[in-house]
Amino acid sequence: MNNKLVNILLVEDDDAHAELIGRSFEEHSDRYQVRYANSLQSAYDFLNTSIPDIVVADMLLPDGKGIQLLTRNEQKPTFPMIVMTSYGDEKMAVQAIKQGALDYIVKSESIFKDMPRVVERILREWDHIVKRNEAEKALRERERQLRRMIEKSPFPMVITDDNQDIEFFNDKFTELFGYTLKDVSTADKWWKTCYPDEEYREQVQKSWMEAIEKAQATNSDIEMQEWEWTIKDKSKKLCEFYMVPLSGSSLIVMNDITEKRRVDDQIKSSLKEKEILLQEIHHRVKNNMQVITSLLKLQSNNIQDEQIKDVLKDSQSRVHAMSAVHETLHGSQNLSEIDLKSYLSKITNSIFQTYATDHRKVKLNNNVEYSPISINQAYPLGLITNELITNSLKYAFPDNLNGEITVSVKKLDKELELTVMDNGIGMPVGLDWKNSSTLGLKLVRTLVENQLEGAIDMESNNGTKFIIKFNIVT
Repeated sequence: MNNKLVNILLVEDDDAHAELIGRSFEEHSDRYQVRYANSLQSAYDFLNTSIPDIVVADMLLPDGKGIQLLTRNEQKPTFPMIVMTSYGDEKMAVQAIKQGALDYIVKSESIFKDMPRVVERILREWDHIVKRNEAEKALRERERQLRRMIEKSPFPMVITDDNQDIEFFNDKFTELFGYTLKDVSTADKWWKTCYPDEEYREQVQKSWMEAIEKAQATNSDIEMQEWEWTIKDKSKKLCEFYMVPLSGSSLIVMNDITEKRRVDDQIKSSLKEKEILLQEIHHRVKNNMQVITSLLKLQSNNIQDEQIKDVLKDSQSRVHAMSAVHETLHGSQNLSEIDLKSYLSKITNSIFQTYATDHRKVKLNNNVEYSPISINQAYPLGLITNELITNSLKYAFPDNLNGEITVSVKKLDKELELTVMDNGIGMPVGLDWKNSSTLGLKLVRTLVENQLEGAIDMESNNGTKFIIKFNIVT
């Protein structure tokens, strides 16, 4: 049992009745403290200085009715009241309950003895009423804050009831769409006004119902919807809709994305045009380089000097290595990166064709991982690969020796490692390859150190092996 002291104001002009009631409280428990008043005015005087936990008052007093204690000001009652009468007047009981009394009892000796139980029951009811009123007050405050937030929102917002009829929308809604509450107050008006095309309206309604059912099944908010809206002046706006279920209603947040979509479409169109233009540029550059390669080949056919022929052949191979970049990009979906596997495959196959190598004698092994690389790194990497394979074909297998050339690329964290190796005769003993006078090795070292900002090592053991490492530029 709750041991909190209960302060009771007993308003009774019959001293005998007051004594019986007071004695009942004293005999029942020491948790009750009873204060007495024998008139309406003396009760008023008490209430002006102290508010009791409960008031038990006679309905008829010498100077008025006990129920008047609840209506002494315009505020709601701040305490529960039990009204007593000597007569079982039903109309008086209804009047007392309507004015705020929580119980109406007819005086009797048995009811006086039972008064502590009656008081406890009324106190429990009052506690429930107080908590409910506090909850309702808090809810009203939250609703007030929500409505204020909606009114100040830069987005159109709408509150609907369970039937999807509109209860409220903010000024931004009217500003953007032109409608007043009268135009779209009911769900039927909303749908027919904003979606006049019946077929399109049915499509939107079906999508909304599916979204609502899904949200109810998963106890979540309704997913974003995107639909075209007919506004007051009959023009169209593309809008995003997002519904948040509330207690007994729903909040719909809207966003006009008409201009955003128009700009996005323009950007996409512009990017598409630029992509097509770049594709065409790469195509033309590739074709021009193929013309240069063909001219070098024709020129080589008309020259008898083998040394000059070799120079032209080397130039032809280098031009094709650069052309392969544009050939790869021309057929690529991504114009900012090169597929290294496809790119190096084009280069190595071209080299073997340029030098008319017998594939039965010298075999090419490609072991290149898929590694996207920027166009700025693809150019030097292609030329390096071209020079190293060309050197192997020219010098590693004299007298028609059989052999293999292996090109491999693998990714090491943020680095790429390119390895070009052969199993030929190897480098001449004592050759300082880093300071070689040949154009090919000079070009390789320059490209690695200056263009790729990487490092190059060479091993000559059962052939020649070049290992090149550089950081991937993103």
